[in-house]
Amino acid sequence: MRALRLGLALVILLVPHLRAISDTQVSGTVSTSATWTLAGSPYLVTGDVLVEGGSSPVLTIEPGVTVKFASGTGLFVGYGDTGGLQAVGTSANPITFTSNDANPASGSWRCIGFSSLALPTSHLAHATVTWAGSYENTGIYIDRSSPTLENLMVANSSGTGITVTGAGASPTISSTSLTDNSGVGLNLTDSATASLTGLTTTGNGGFAISQDPGITLSAASGLVAQGNGVDAIEHRNGFVATTTTWKKTELPYVSTGYLLVADASSPVLTIE
Repeated sequence: MRALRLGLALVILLVPHLRAISDTQVSGTVSTSATWTLAGSPYLVTGDVLVEGGSSPVLTIEPGVTVKFASGTGLFVGYGDTGGLQAVGTSANPITFTSNDANPASGSWRCIGFSSLALPTSHLAHATVTWAGSYENTGIYIDRSSPTLENLMVANSSGTGITVTGAGASPTISSTSLTDNSGVGLNLTDSATASLTGLTTTGNGGFAISQDPGITLSAASGLVAQGNGVDAIEHRNGFVATTTTWKKTELPYVSTGYLLVADASSPVLTIE
């Protein structure tokens, strides 16, 4: 009887260890195209993963894959050289990006980042991104690039759900929910734009959307906001130095500072 008890104890102790070594550990630069397969899931990111190289590598992540991030790590596309991401799940088999912590907190890992050398064909769809934010204070960071984001849920970031910044940034964001992030749902800054269709923001700490006043959205429809700090689009104070249109949307605009429409180019602000 004593031997049986010892045997059971041994099994109980081994199970967590076997689960840990079943993770596929990844880190470093993806310099040639690679695929993270469902068979290799879950993937544990133990150091920053950088998708970039002279051959324009693409990291493909199959439907149903779980990617767990150790503290202080993230996934970055097109930062030092050209690279792309194809992380396209399905409604039945979404992709999960989350913290590796047993009891995660906001900002447990960095973010998913797309920089200026990210391939414009980069595509992130049918996925959840949770507990990020320790890099640039956001869950997904889009800097001077134009990936396609659709059917996502970005939640529990320590700051913004999604940040879009920089001249030339014009992502397409559709059928996406930004939920329970500590800051604003979506932040648009520094000459960026975006196409927004079916964007839902709920329970975020700040405005549903916050943007510089000189930004013209390329599309804006199906915007829903509920339970945010303010269920509106914030126009921060600043200059409207290029011809700009504030589009009619389902959400009101709130100006939280001065707006100065002026420049040598004679800009015009159009309010639909």
